[in-house]
Amino acid sequence: MQDAKIIGLLNERDEKAIRALESSYGKYLFKIAYNILEDRLDVEEALGDVYLKVWNSIPPNRPDNLKIYLAKLARHSAIDILRKRCRAGKVSVSLDVPADELCDAVSGIADPEDELDGKILGEGINSWLATVQKDRRKVFVLRYFYAEKISDIAKNTGMSEGAVKTLLFRLRGELRDYLIRKQLIE
Repeated sequence: MQDAKIIGLLNERDEKAIRALESSYGKYLFKIAYNILEDRLDVEEALGDVYLKVWNSIPPNRPDNLKIYLAKLARHSAIDILRKRCRAGKVSVSLDVPADELCDAVSGIADPEDELDGKILGEGINSWLATVQKDRRKVFVLRYFYAEKISDIAKNTGMSEGAVKTLLFRLRGELRDYLIRKQLIE
């Protein structure tokens, strides 16, 4: 089903919209959440949260790109569940969370919890990404937005795992330099 029709069903408060979302984007959203959580039950919880958030936010929101809107919701829901797990001491495996890698590149923010600083930093990262070659940007986004594993990125791009790691290291350095030049971090 086309995105415009799904959004129309959501605007009409028709429950068919949720089934259409699951049919059109369920696997895509599952993969995003699973990359972060690595637990099917937690992923199901995250997806339930996504569908509830979509139901409650459309209307009044009307996203320009439904797929990206859903991806952001899935990512945020999965991260929220991961945080709950960590607070409850239920994380028993070593997690490969790429955000830790990115923190080194953007450290230096006076107050990282401040929402305004986060928004400004996000805009800075998006501005920088617009300057990055498409193939390099794809690797960065796969790792830091979709939380893909290095091995999966390597398969997806035809690069070796070592080349992916090296590229990500260089991209983080370039990002850090850009953010310093723009005076978004120290």
